[in-house]
Amino acid sequence: MPADDFEQALVSHLSARGLGDQAAKLIADLLDTFLSFKVDPTPSPEFDAYVCFAFGNVVDGTGNFSAGPVNELLSQVVERRYSKTPKKIIAQWEIGELLRDRSSIPQSDLVSVGPKFDRTRGKAEYLSTQDFAKFVASQCKDNNFGRRLLVVAQWFHLARCVRDLVKAELEPVIIDQDEMPREFCNLSDCGQLWTTDESLHVLNTLIGSLDRYRKVENEKWMDANPLAPCVLPNRESRSRRKS
Repeated sequence: MPADDFEQALVSHLSARGLGDQAAKLIADLLDTFLSFKVDPTPSPEFDAYVCFAFGNVVDGTGNFSAGPVNELLSQVVERRYSKTPKKIIAQWEIGELLRDRSSIPQSDLVSVGPKFDRTRGKAEYLSTQDFAKFVASQCKDNNFGRRLLVVAQWFHLARCVRDLVKAELEPVIIDQDEMPREFCNLSDCGQLWTTDESLHVLNTLIGSLDRYRKVENEKWMDANPLAPCVLPNRESRSRRKS
């Protein structure tokens, strides 16, 4: 079904269940966007650097993390590509640390990005896809890496990575998506449940995307109505910053 037909069918479906036209169109548009996982290749293949998004990890019985099988497959994609087109590589640590052990990748071309460590609580702070994209944008700006980045990510994760890079004002370059692994992590030892199964991943992507959309819309509303009596989360701290 073409995208326009799918969206119109959703509008009709939601309208028949009592939603007004405006709400039905909004929800249909959001579902169509957030449930789109196929990404077309970029017309121009030229790029400045690789950006590599991790997918899951493995945790042992004592809480120690390692990269896991899907990130091993992603590291192989990078290594194959690098052998033909050597460029700077910016990778989340699950992929970056695997590439450190590859003699084919000079250390000078590799930036491995791990999570920040909160010493007061004694644990690492989770680095989300969106947070990593923002960090990559700062690295590219501070180190003159360029803005056109060839994206390496798990097949179902790729579309979200592309959206977050665009939000970070970078230019993602997409190669053949089918070169990316479609595998998921094993449930028994994986540290992130949303990477263990296609259904769980799709649900996590949809819920997370809708939640981020809601937060942005709330921010817009508060900025447009600074004197409104309604108090939303963090309103007090935001008012202090503005004053």
